[in-house]
Amino acid sequence: MKKYRSSCCGVNFFCFYEFYFKFFSKNLKELPFIFSQIFFFELNCFFYSSNLKSKKMKSYIKFLAFAMVAIVSLSFVSCSDDDADSPYVSDIVGTWKLTEVKTSASGSYISWPFQATYASFNSDGTYTGRGYFGNGSGTWNLKGNTVTTYVDGELFFTYEIISVSGSNAELKMSMDGESIWIKCKKQ
Repeated sequence: MKKYRSSCCGVNFFCFYEFYFKFFSKNLKELPFIFSQIFFFELNCFFYSSNLKSKKMKSYIKFLAFAMVAIVSLSFVSCSDDDADSPYVSDIVGTWKLTEVKTSASGSYISWPFQATYASFNSDGTYTGRGYFGNGSGTWNLKGNTVTTYVDGELFFTYEIISVSGSNAELKMSMDGESIWIKCKKQ
C-alpha cells in the first residue's frame, strides 16, 4: 500500500488514499464520506499553516469550505436509486424456479431438463442462486427492465425482463455474450 505524505505544517500524517479507494470501491455510497474526511484534513492543515490574520476571514473560508462539501455530499445522496425507477421492483423480489428454456429468440420452449435451479432476489439487494449454474450469493440491481447480478463485485448474469405476470416471468438470461430465454415460476 502506498502512503502519501501530507505536507501541512510539518505534521507527520500519512493519508491512506489508495487504501480508501480500494476498500470502498465496491460501495460507492461511502465515497462522499471519504472525500469529506480527506478534504477536512487538508483544510485543517491549510488553516494551521497559513498566515491568515483575520478571524473573520478564517470563519468565512471555513463556512465556504463547509458549504462546498455539503453541496457535493448532497449531490451524491439526493440521486434517486435506479431500482425505484423500474416498475418491476416489487415483482422481481422473491424466489424463482427455472421451468422452461429455449436457446434462440425464435425457438420453442422446452421443459428445463437439468437439476432444479433457483434464484432468490431479496429486497435488500442481495441474491442467492442454487442449481445447475452453481450455488452462491451476491448482489443485484434493477435498471429499467434489466436485472444485473454480481458475485464478489464481478458481473455474473444479466436478466432482461420480457414479461412478468403474477408468479410467472419470461426472461432473456445472458452471460459472457451468450444468451438463453427462460421461463420461471415464483415459489
